[in-house]
Amino acid sequence: MNKRYGLPQFLGVSLLTFFVIAVTYKLGFATQNIVTIWPSAAVTYWVARKYGKRALLPIIIAESFHAYLFLNILPLAYLVPVTNAFAAYLGVLVERRFNSQNNPLTSLPHIIALVFGGFLTLAVSGAILGGSIMVYVYKIEDWPELIWLWILSDYTGLIMLAPLLIIFEQPNKGITSGEILLRILPILTAILVIWVMGETQLLAHQGYYIVSMILTPLVLLLAFKQQTHYLCINYTLVCSGALLAILSSIDGDLTANLWLSNQHYITQVILIGYVVHAVNLQRMQLLKNLREERDLLENRVNLRTEQLAEEVAANKRIALEMERLATIDSLTEVLNRRAFQQQVDSEMIKAQRSLNPLCLAMMDIDYFKQVNDRYGHAAGDLVLIAVCNAIKQQIRADIDILGRLGGEEFALLLPDTRLEEAQSCLERCRRAIAELAIPFDYKNENVTIRVTCSFGLAAQSATNWSRDQLLIDADNALYQAKKTGRNKIIISNL
Repeated sequence: MNKRYGLPQFLGVSLLTFFVIAVTYKLGFATQNIVTIWPSAAVTYWVARKYGKRALLPIIIAESFHAYLFLNILPLAYLVPVTNAFAAYLGVLVERRFNSQNNPLTSLPHIIALVFGGFLTLAVSGAILGGSIMVYVYKIEDWPELIWLWILSDYTGLIMLAPLLIIFEQPNKGITSGEILLRILPILTAILVIWVMGETQLLAHQGYYIVSMILTPLVLLLAFKQQTHYLCINYTLVCSGALLAILSSIDGDLTANLWLSNQHYITQVILIGYVVHAVNLQRMQLLKNLREERDLLENRVNLRTEQLAEEVAANKRIALEMERLATIDSLTEVLNRRAFQQQVDSEMIKAQRSLNPLCLAMMDIDYFKQVNDRYGHAAGDLVLIAVCNAIKQQIRADIDILGRLGGEEFALLLPDTRLEEAQSCLERCRRAIAELAIPFDYKNENVTIRVTCSFGLAAQSATNWSRDQLLIDADNALYQAKKTGRNKIIISNL
């Protein structure tokens, strides 16, 4: 409910209510004195919905003033405007009980709260309270018919005009006068057809049911196709235009029952149209929510897929790192004994298939134990690293394979290498190691450590395809190199 309410709003409510009542009575009495549609109920409901109980007083004043000026009623009948205002406020309270939102035309529960909660409460309570007063004051005997006509009159006015008043409080920047005209053309055309049929006495001769046959499919089509703002405009035109077209076409013999049956049917069609429209709106909202949920699920799936891909890549990197750590000597970063032996097996099979030469060298750092004993294991580690780096610089990085078999003992596998080429490679390695000058801080004194290496070389032959035998041959040659003076290369006897 709108909290902004002052003198301008008070006067506006009073004048609007007075004007609508005057027009209603004018049209009603102009057509056989039958006032069966009460648009004032719609205005009263809309005002009570907008301003709350503060709007009841100007409503009562406007209705009472109109009755004083134009109607000859007994004093007690002035209570009827009070009951009308109270019924409107009660209807709003019932609607708000089931729907607290300001826009009641957005979903099926909201439209039900409006038309079956608010509207029906106003019509029934207003008819019972106001009708009881009228029955008592004027001694009306057929009071059930009076109550029923009162309910139908109020409800027709509500369903005809109240949704239009309520919906146009909601902002909608897309509505233009040209668009409104375009959207109401089908309804205006249908009303024109009904009017022409009435003027030509076709309705009187063929029956007024033709009106319902024309309007029903059009009302249902609009419920599915049009925006709520345009729908309310069209339904107001349908209800008012069709009923006025029927009234304008009568030839003085329109019975009350015939008129009420048409009014009742048109009201039902409009009511069903609003319900269908609300169902369609809710369906579209559910489809929108479903699309949003689907998009959200797809985004979550894509995000999770990316996360899983990252996790798989990370696990793969971890696995590769673990595999590397399992095959690499952590100090020198060359192959450990197990990995080196596996490489020897693999390269020997390749060499056997391709009949390419293959050589293997065993090497040992001369007097390495003395380095450890004199300078400590830290110095020994530096020597091992320096020796491996020196050998790596002399061999083929992507072909030759260097491994640490344990302690200061290393092995070098030379695939696709003849014996003389292998001997030349080992000689380069021996010289590079002999030229090393390894700096070390020993007891706050800078010292230089120098070492040499002994090598034993063996080649794979047509009769020697065993890894163990090749290692034994190279190890025996190494033993001979160490025995005959160290810092040299000995080739195994083939």
